[in-house]
Amino acid sequence: MIIGNGLIASAFVNDYKEDDNFVIFAAGVSNSFETNISEFERERNLLINTLSENKDKHFIYFSSFIDSNILKRKYVEHKINIEKVIKESKNNYTILKLPQVIGRGGNNHELVNFITTKLKQNEEISVYKNTYKSLIDVDDVKRIVDVLVKKWSDKNTYIEFPFIEKLLVHEIVDLIAKELGVEPNIRFVESDVNDFPEPSIIVEIILNHLGIIVEGYTEKVIKKYVNK
Repeated sequence: MIIGNGLIASAFVNDYKEDDNFVIFAAGVSNSFETNISEFERERNLLINTLSENKDKHFIYFSSFIDSNILKRKYVEHKINIEKVIKESKNNYTILKLPQVIGRGGNNHELVNFITTKLKQNEEISVYKNTYKSLIDVDDVKRIVDVLVKKWSDKNTYIEFPFIEKLLVHEIVDLIAKELGVEPNIRFVESDVNDFPEPSIIVEIILNHLGIIVEGYTEKVIKKYVNK
């Protein structure tokens, strides 16, 4: 069963739509700048109802890894609250806390789509000097879930993926600009140093198991999804 029809949900349709053993919950608030309480309540209510109606299914939820430099308090608090609701339910669950997911489509608030639009329109892009970001291919998100819940049969699992390849934001802008064949118009903004914790051993095991190579990963997925 799949709840949602966005970027992440679309990656799971072929293998999970008719599978009664799992619930792929990918219908949450996707805009990390969201402040509308009703949007948070909509996700919370849908999630609680879905948990209640599917006690016999393994519940899979995608949370967000948010760097400390970005003030998105309502969104962060909402995600933490949702994670707590899932953990306190009686359902088997897997929660993946992910960096920026990249794929075909998605909304305009997603990092790569936002940067791509700005570059194509030759608009200035404001970039924090010391802020790191990381991308993860939506196809790799699906592969990670497959390993955890189908091959390893993990249950009640909470895993943070802070990054695969950690880059400064301006480096990501430069890679997208290179793929588009344009010159970026970057305005640097002063900020405190923002950094990610090192990935856990389980993250390293998963990446090794899937044969995901860290070096050059970001450029590879940008080439895969950014269209000129």
